[in-house]
Amino acid sequence: MPKINNKRPRIVVITQGKSPVIVAEGSKLMKFPVALIPDEKIVDTNGAGDAFVGGFLSRFVVDGSSIE
Repeated sequence: MPKINNKRPRIVVITQGKSPVIVAEGSKLMKFPVALIPDEKIVDTNGAGDAFVGGFLSRFVVDGSSIE
């Protein structure tokens, strides 16, 4: 897909459950560890990705800067 807005780099975020989160920003590729929660404390994972994206975007908007 062609990029129309050239004011900031494209950002791609990939979540992988218990594996690290991968973030590509422009030509940079970063990995972030996931804080593990014991299985007995997990009730339901439905909506976990939605919650992650909400938190990620809110922090990105507040900081107005790079992912780092």
